[in-house]
Amino acid sequence: MITITNYAALQHYSRRNPPWIKLYRTLLDSKNWRSLSDKAARLLIELWLLASEHDEKGVIDLDISAIAWRLRYASNMTAAIEKAVLELQTKEYLVVSDTVLAPCRQGAIPETEGKKRQGRDKPPEGVSIPEKLNTPEFKEAWKKWEQHRAELKKTLTKSTAEAQLKKLAKMGPEAAVQSITNSIESGWTGLFKPKNEDGTDIQEETDPGMLDYARQFNILVETQPDDDSFQMLYKKARDNFGAKNGVKRLKAAAAQIKEVAE
Repeated sequence: MITITNYAALQHYSRRNPPWIKLYRTLLDSKNWRSLSDKAARLLIELWLLASEHDEKGVIDLDISAIAWRLRYASNMTAAIEKAVLELQTKEYLVVSDTVLAPCRQGAIPETEGKKRQGRDKPPEGVSIPEKLNTPEFKEAWKKWEQHRAELKKTLTKSTAEAQLKKLAKMGPEAAVQSITNSIESGWTGLFKPKNEDGTDIQEETDPGMLDYARQFNILVETQPDDDSFQMLYKKARDNFGAKNGVKRLKAAAAQIKEVAE
């Protein structure tokens, strides 16, 4: 059971399930509310709305899983919602009973199952961070990513970790850290290329081998040889950098080199 703090003072109506609730403009000046994470700030308003369906005293008699379903969150978001609820309780926006969180906590798991999960929650062994990503900032972000996956009961396997590290290495250390941060804040289990402010993809760091092909491409453009020369270079790009995106990356790298030269 979740009880909204001072809910009676915030909402004034004589019947349950009203079509609207009051949201005071003073919330914009609340340092306490602005100090919340984005997820917790959003969840607080959703819980205010949800409370109006249940009790005029601001009581929500649902557990985390039921709240997630009612608010149309994905089934794998329960751990993220629990974290946000605990944050709201710390800020004294809510009073939460233990029964709400018990299904999501270790204490509610049988001892034998708990021991099994302890093994699954450990990060995979024998996975090394690529040299390109071997920075203090990325190491810290990767540690948080492993913890995030464990909290969502989606602990990384060795093969998944290696695949994700390979993907992140293509982005470069700064974009890789941003990708991890975005996924943790959004409660995602996957990693995605971060976007620029205008919505376009942040360019991946160009592989040294691709740079060589890009320079050859620019030379071919200037000398205007026959089409066979281009086709041979395209084949090398596809063979070494992927049949789907090899040529696209080649042309992008060539454009970058030309832009810098100009």
